[in-house]
Amino acid sequence: MQHNTTHQSNTIRVLASIGVVMLHLQGSKFYIGDYINIHHVQVFLSDFGPLKTAVELFRGISAMVGLFFISSGYGLAKSQHRTYFVYLKKRFIKVYLYATGCAVFCSFIGYSISGNFSLNWIYSILPVFGFYEMPRNANTIQYWFLSCLFSYYILFPLFNKASSTMLTGLMAACYLLSILITTGAVSIPTSIYHSTFFRLPEFLLGILIARSPALEQLFFRPSFRGFCAGVCLFIFGYLCAYSPYTYPISLLLMSVGSFSTISYVANTLLKQQKTQQVMAVLAAGTLTLYLLHMATARYIYDYATALLRTVTVNVFVLFSVDLAILLILCLVLLLLGRVVEERYHSFVKV
Repeated sequence: MQHNTTHQSNTIRVLASIGVVMLHLQGSKFYIGDYINIHHVQVFLSDFGPLKTAVELFRGISAMVGLFFISSGYGLAKSQHRTYFVYLKKRFIKVYLYATGCAVFCSFIGYSISGNFSLNWIYSILPVFGFYEMPRNANTIQYWFLSCLFSYYILFPLFNKASSTMLTGLMAACYLLSILITTGAVSIPTSIYHSTFFRLPEFLLGILIARSPALEQLFFRPSFRGFCAGVCLFIFGYLCAYSPYTYPISLLLMSVGSFSTISYVANTLLKQQKTQQVMAVLAAGTLTLYLLHMATARYIYDYATALLRTVTVNVFVLFSVDLAILLILCLVLLLLGRVVEERYHSFVKV
């Protein structure tokens, strides 16, 4: 099963990373209302219209960062680790040091374009950011994930030694703490969405999946019924986000629902041997795509789509070309990232 879940994890990472980029680059522009100007349709696309809600749901599924937390916990729990020092050194060099280099690169890109050298990219990945959220601009929106993730890396050996019952209890404790925050009983210097405590249950769930063959089968070999259940669970989690008492668990539910849904899609794609090879190649560049898209692809995409909107063409052609530009940029960054990451790993010997 390990061999199969490796292909599955690769495909999930590729699909999820492209989904995150779709949200970050297209943002509020990715609405059907940008391409359809019929009054009655616009009414349905209003803030509380059903079509707008459906599009928001789709964008929410594509942007579930929780998928990466679940996959990271699962992957680490499945891997063999020697000493704590060797484990931490490998994580630091392979992920954190590379991310720091990308943050510095992004800072220089921002300086060359705007003339302002911003440290937002760099301090957003500090492990402290998940506990104390410092001011930053919109270009660094994705880096908070690494701040939380490296905090989990540091604590993973302790989590890995704990029993499944203890991990489940810790997930419940995080949920109760989050309720105190969302109801105003306790205040913290970070948004709950970016909080290390709030996102920890998703990482712990990945560890639990790795320990349980039944959970592994459920998450990595979902049936069509599981796919439908995942969609329903995501929608239920989306509805839970409206109450301060259920909001803390809403993202966990949406992440689980998204994981089941995308896992089913990945499993369908992987029936072809060629697809497994393609996804393995693309998966090697997902970290680079995640780290660099806001400082590289965003400028190209904005410029290309601005030019596209000056041309009078059929709205469906406009929509198709818009989406094609985005996917091409994603593929280019994935392939470029694969080359860069392989050379970096070869250089640092990890």
